[in-house]
Amino acid sequence: MPFLVRPSSTKSLGPSAHDFGADLLEYEYKLTVEGKVTGFFQRMTGGKIEVGTISHDIVYENGTSTTLFIPGTTSFEPITLERGFANYQELYNWLMEASYGRITQARRDGSIEMTRRGQPLLRWDFSGAWPTTLSGFSLNQYQDATKARVSITIAVEAIEYVEIEPPEDEDFDAQAYFTDLFS
Repeated sequence: MPFLVRPSSTKSLGPSAHDFGADLLEYEYKLTVEGKVTGFFQRMTGGKIEVGTISHDIVYENGTSTTLFIPGTTSFEPITLERGFANYQELYNWLMEASYGRITQARRDGSIEMTRRGQPLLRWDFSGAWPTTLSGFSLNQYQDATKARVSITIAVEAIEYVEIEPPEDEDFDAQAYFTDLFS
């Protein structure tokens, strides 16, 4: 695994006596719903965008046949945000609207923005979203016992990637940054 073998000049990957993970904790995912920031999360999964295929069999006049594939329905996998600090009451009320069958009111638009040290790096806008799962909280009696963390899964009708301009830092090397981020 390439992330386990990093040059000693780079930061490590986790909190420990050797600062293991300091670089990963600099990233967070900001959930904004209807223009209101509702939480910050450490992990995001899901959001796969898939275009279905429709097969269409063709028989030509000379008797040969083939199958053509054309694009079908586009589907969007639910998005899960985990290990977050959020406005639990706001998320709970949103979930209850869907739970009580008020799905028209529950469908909302928003965005998820990946940031590093507060600087936006990646952003996805979503529409027609509503929560399917909201965790109560995750507590650990040995560490951070006073901090409750939540997770939420939201079903979305559409996801759109929004390009963000790189930071205007003169020393910012986008190529090196993304090579380090994804290596």
